[in-house]
Amino acid sequence: MMTIKHNYHTHTYRCDHADGTDEEYVLAAIENGVEELGFSDHIMLPDHSQIGIRGEYEVLDNYIESINALKEKYKDKIDFTGPFNSLDELLDTLKAELESSGSDYPSDVVVFSPGATSFGMFTNEFDRGN
Repeated sequence: MMTIKHNYHTHTYRCDHADGTDEEYVLAAIENGVEELGFSDHIMLPDHSQIGIRGEYEVLDNYIESINALKEKYKDKIDFTGPFNSLDELLDTLKAELESSGSDYPSDVVVFSPGATSFGMFTNEFDRGN
């Protein structure tokens, strides 16, 4: 059986389409030999509710605190990495930009996952999968 050593696509219960606690994901990754784990919930945005897809903005601070605490707790057992220097850097930067900007789109660049390119074409991710 093939062992996955790097997982950069881990959602949590906050996005409303995953179950379990953040720590359960970390423990399962360690148990299964994952060496690098990246949490990648759909980012929580102010005034942008998508029930069943992304967490509400009010849980963003909890998300940052939880993942950072787990990074520290398990730093000798698993690496937390991703496309940015750190998850807290990405989320803190995004949060600050959104809060200080009067614009709905505060950045010149928006990066979408491949699934995002199908916005409006399907009812939900399950319909897209079919």
